[in-house]
Amino acid sequence: MEKYIATPNSEIIGATMQNFFVSQHTQPFDHVVREILDVYSIDTFNEDEWYPAELALELFQAIEIRTNKQNLVALGIAYVDTALFPPEVNSIESGLTLLANTYDINCRNVAKNEGYTTKIIDTDHIQVEDSNPFPHDVVYGFIWGLCRRFKEKGEHFSVHREYMSPENPDSRGAIYNIYIER
Repeated sequence: MEKYIATPNSEIIGATMQNFFVSQHTQPFDHVVREILDVYSIDTFNEDEWYPAELALELFQAIEIRTNKQNLVALGIAYVDTALFPPEVNSIESGLTLLANTYDINCRNVAKNEGYTTKIIDTDHIQVEDSNPFPHDVVYGFIWGLCRRFKEKGEHFSVHREYMSPENPDSRGAIYNIYIER
């Protein structure tokens, strides 16, 4: 799925959109977010209200253009603090294997093939395919943040990204290889 292009009529739950306000690095981009939200007459996101996915993508694109990509990674990490997760998520493996469910809880009216596909390669290797319109750096931050939040004591992890179309990364998703050391 092409980055920055939302499925028509797709929406994101407001609880998840709180990431624009809770990221550790809001100062460099808060003014960008506020300017765009003013255009939509939005002061803050209501947790149980649905918002157009196009709005989130517009915010991400403006932050990328007017600040830097590191802010997108920080926003992806902040998604882990604001996104709704299935109750059975309690480890890196369960968090990654239930990414499709997590996506469906937080987004609606999306294309059937939109979201995440997870494969268990080995006990210490999980592969995630990203097929959603969110920027690569946001997705990377989200996967990294999920691993950090749900890792067990003594676990270490690494996240490696491979673009599906290296010559034009935003034209498609990416494959994330997550390695867990226990």
